[in-house]
Amino acid sequence: MSFVAAIRETRELLRDEKRLSLRALRRELGLDPEAFSDLVGELVDFQEVAVCDGTSLEWAGDARRDEGERRQLSVLFCDLVGSTKIAHRLDAEDWRDLLHAYQDIANEVVTRFGGYIAQY
Repeated sequence: MSFVAAIRETRELLRDEKRLSLRALRRELGLDPEAFSDLVGELVDFQEVAVCDGTSLEWAGDARRDEGERRQLSVLFCDLVGSTKIAHRLDAEDWRDLLHAYQDIANEVVTRFGGYIAQY
């Protein structure tokens, strides 16, 4: 059985049974410990359709799909003109400090207007 097939089968079993012991599930699927650990991680951490208490998996449903949120999003790209020349002239630590100062000021302005910076 492929790993993806094992994920699908486990989802179906959990959806039907609501709760299964890890020991019984591993025996049913015939997976080695590493593959079984990956399967549990996939369902719990990535797909978020199950909860694991250490001895069992419990169906959490497809709640993530139902809890969707629609937001307005603006994406901004900002080029610091001449930054390459400045970076070559400055010591690495001084360049870092200058960039952090710029980021702090930009964050202040964006926050003031209700924005959020996800990453620089």
